[in-house]
Order: sequence, then C-alpha cells, then structure tokens
Amino acid sequence: MESIIGVRFRKTGKLYYFNSLQFGLKIGDNIIANTERGEELGRVVKILKKEELSEDLKVDNIIRPATKKDIEIFHENEKKAKSALAFCKEQAKKMKLNMKFLAAEYTFDTTKLIFYFVSEDRVDFRELVKVLASKYKSRIELRQIGPRDEIKTYPNLGMCGKEVCCRTYLQDFEPVTIKMAKEQGLQINMAKLSGACGKLMCCLKYEEETY
Repeated sequence: MESIIGVRFRKTGKLYYFNSLQFGLKIGDNIIANTERGEELGRVVKILKKEELSEDLKVDNIIRPATKKDIEIFHENEKKAKSALAFCKEQAKKMKLNMKFLAAEYTFDTTKLIFYFVSEDRVDFRELVKVLASKYKSRIELRQIGPRDEIKTYPNLGMCGKEVCCRTYLQDFEPVTIKMAKEQGLQINMAKLSGACGKLMCCLKYEEETY
C-alpha cells in the first residue's frame, strides 16, 4: 500500500504531503523537497495511507531523504541568514525606513532569501531590495507579517504560564471574536482576554464548540 508522508519545513508551519516512494521514511526523518518557495529541508511528522487523504490535497514527490551533509548545509544557511538579517537592519536604518525586521531565512538551495518585518506604515523598500540582491546574489523577498506572526518569532509565555500556542503547535490562525468570550461566560476585560500579540487569545476558540 502506497504511503504518504506529512512534512513540515518549520516548527509550526503548513503541513505538506509527499509520496514516500521507495525510501521507507519514518516520523522524524528529514527530507529535501520542492515547495512553492523553492528547494527546502523538512521533517516527516505524519505518515498515512493514500486513501486517507481528501481529494483536494495536493501530493508531490520528494527529491530525496536528507543526508548528514544536507543537515550541515541547512545549519550553515541559518548562520548566513542571521548575518543577512543584521546587514538588512543596518541598511534599513541608514535609509530611515520605518520597518522592524524580525527574522530572515534562506531556502535550502539559497536561491531565495526571505526577510520578515512589521511596520505600521506603508513602506517603499525597493532600494533596500536592490542593495540586498546585489550583496547576496539571491532572489530577495520582504514579507510583512501581522502581530500574531510576530509573536511566533521569539519565545513568549501565555497567561497559563506555558509558551504561546502559536509558537508551539498552531499551524493557522483562526478568527477569534469577543462573542466567543461572552458565550463562555467570561468577564469582558480586554487586558485579560488579550494574548502577547495584543489580539484576543487563540485559546478562546478551543472550547467554543462545547458552549
């Protein structure tokens, strides 16, 4: 029976599905595969039979299982991205751009270098992109993220005392409304109902169906 593997390319990222083919992969193994971002290294987190997938899910072929050398390249890319982030921050400051850069990452094949930032204003960063592309000889992408995605980039504790859910296991952000708090009989105190991101806590969604 043909098996399908579920792969994540970052800790709480989207789940991608691939044919395991002849490789005999197991949960915890690393693979190299193509995604819409380019060639990336990911980890197998789920194994299922092909008939268990819904018809609308796309299944691709992996390139190969990751080798020890691939893992070394991945960690080297992380170091390069960290250095690129520092340079990007310096250049943005010189250009007086109102942008807060939070993280940077290379695709495995280093054809793309992505920078994540937050900003309250609309920013013309075309000149910054030119400088970055000239220095790193890769396709540059500057991706603006919201408050919830910002919190995922560094450790934060929730009101429960544990690390915030968006950093540990949440893949997608579902809408959270004040109506959910009212249905659960909670006192409407925004300071207590708001998470580290300043938005309504994602955990208000968890027990909504029960109520």
